[in-house]
Amino acid sequence: PALQADEFGKAIWLHSAALVAAPAISMPAVASAQPKTETNMLKAIAIALGLTEDAAEASCLSAITNLKKRVDPAVHQQVIDTLAASQNELSEIKKAGRKDKVDALLEGALKAKKISPAHRDHYETLCATDDGLASVTALIETLGAGLAPTDLDTKRVPGGETYTLSAEDRNVMRSLDLSEEDYRKANGLPAA
Repeated sequence: PALQADEFGKAIWLHSAALVAAPAISMPAVASAQPKTETNMLKAIAIALGLTEDAAEASCLSAITNLKKRVDPAVHQQVIDTLAASQNELSEIKKAGRKDKVDALLEGALKAKKISPAHRDHYETLCATDDGLASVTALIETLGAGLAPTDLDTKRVPGGETYTLSAEDRNVMRSLDLSEEDYRKANGLPAA
């Protein structure tokens, strides 16, 4: 016989038959008394779906369809969006908390004269991460109060009057791109 076999080696269709000297020698599925024993894919799928081994194909397909219905895609997307929003909110809270810690640390260091105001921005940049904050905290703890006040603010120019420029004056100078000498001339102040 000329037979067609399925993927498991089981004869499913008789194409033709003929008389020959050695029948079915080249067809082990027909010649042997026991067909090949291979894992039945439908049985494996049925077990994976929580069904019995002998479940029908229709039962397996129904179970797969039910799996699709368990999680609504809209609900799934809503959960993902909620989780992303929560992550963003948590990140903002952590960032605000770190900023409060950094501000307290640096203001305390400025008051204790451990760092100069000119270096505050650099230290703040170093504190951008939790590890950086820990490193700067450890560094500031090792620093001594090395920035003692000077008496330059109380020095007087010849003539008895103090002509120190304020921070506002210096901001105006920078914004107008003037030198201190030009600013003093323009405002009628004596040269420093």
